[in-house]
Amino acid sequence: MSYGNVVEQAAPQFFKEAEAEVRIALDDDIQKDRGLIIDLVKKHIGGEQELQQAQKMLGGPRQVVDFVIDQEVRSRARPIARENFLKSLPQTYPPAGALDKILNAYKAKDTTAFNAASPSTTRSTRPRSPTPPSRKSASKHG
Repeated sequence: MSYGNVVEQAAPQFFKEAEAEVRIALDDDIQKDRGLIIDLVKKHIGGEQELQQAQKMLGGPRQVVDFVIDQEVRSRARPIARENFLKSLPQTYPPAGALDKILNAYKAKDTTAFNAASPSTTRSTRPRSPTPPSRKSASKHG
């Protein structure tokens, strides 16, 4: 199974869980600070002109607010989902967990960590065939 297959299979569930948590927290934040929605509109839509265009495209102010909230939920959920997904890899998909360690060590230019995380090229999981005796050892016994 490739790393891509692992991501396709497992990541969506982590994203859904993170989205649900973030949506609850964001709703609480908006209830506590009504000005937050204006900041989110500026962040995800832009200025007054973009806001008017968005209202026309999306169908009105309520749809713009829903769109902005959805964008913010996705934005906040991505790193949480990624972190939870990566934490789960060593238990659920050990080779993919090793790949993440290799990638992080490579990015950090940490040769020791990279070598420790990398599967050794001298180790093989398949059985080795017996090594034929060398001529020296054959002649001693022969």
